[in-house]
Amino acid sequence: MEKKTVGLPPWPGDWAKHQYAGTILQADLIPSGIPYHDSRELLAEFNTLRHNCIKTWLIAGCPGQ
Repeated sequence: MEKKTVGLPPWPGDWAKHQYAGTILQADLIPSGIPYHDSRELLAEFNTLRHNCIKTWLIAGCPGQ
């Protein structure tokens, strides 16, 4: 497992400062054939992905902290 240096951000670069998370996510969704907007104009965006992942883990019985 790669060790992280104390005091440095977990994901290097300036993507968070410039709010590029949606752009990064779109770059992965498009080649996968997953639309960024659904038929109801709901977004597949970073926080939705994070929340759905956590909810799925909890439903599956993974312990929370």
